[in-house]
Amino acid sequence: VTAYQKGIDKDPKNILCRTNYGLMLARHDHEQEAIRMWQPVLSDAEIHYNLASVFEADGRTQEARLEYQKALSLDPKLQDAQSRLSQLDSK
Repeated sequence: VTAYQKGIDKDPKNILCRTNYGLMLARHDHEQEAIRMWQPVLSDAEIHYNLASVFEADGRTQEARLEYQKALSLDPKLQDAQSRLSQLDSK
């Protein structure tokens, strides 16, 4: 956590630090904090994609589906979201 905060303090637009810190927050059920962490550097579609990824890894497949669908509605060209959604739907 300290390393992420130091990286963000040094460069508030550090995509890697903000993305990874947000993923960690989301994994610990701090979704709103994760979203705030991502907003300065990711598109809304990417934010929904990241949430979906966390939900999917946590076995929360229905929530993951909804987030992948939101990501795709915002950016239909987000191939990773389409691929992951297709994989969920085939299960």
